[in-house]
Amino acid sequence: MAYDDFPKRIRQLRVAGLDLERDGGSFGTIPAGHLVRPDLVVSNDVQMTTGKTSAQVAHALMIWLIELRSTGHAAFLTWREEPALALRVADLHTIPGDPAHSITIVDSGLTEIAPKTATVRVLRP
Repeated sequence: MAYDDFPKRIRQLRVAGLDLERDGGSFGTIPAGHLVRPDLVVSNDVQMTTGKTSAQVAHALMIWLIELRSTGHAAFLTWREEPALALRVADLHTIPGDPAHSITIVDSGLTEIAPKTATVRVLRP
């Protein structure tokens, strides 16, 4: 469903009061030897609430999973059995942005950040 087709009350829903710590550290650990996992990087120069950041990370993860399933069904099944991800905050300019090697989530600007703002980058499977 397109954003404009949602009922107005749904379009106006927001998550508030959740601020993301921007200390540059990782948000979780990766099991040793885990071969199938996305490396997600949240832009350190975009001010987003935790809710907005979560939505952007979810978009990146979903695209990564769709591509993983289409390019390697066995890898997708492996990830599904033991899901893991690396999530960190960093300067997106230091992460290769070549579309052949990464997926960049660019926000449409309908809520809290400017249109066409790159928010998350994930390496392609």
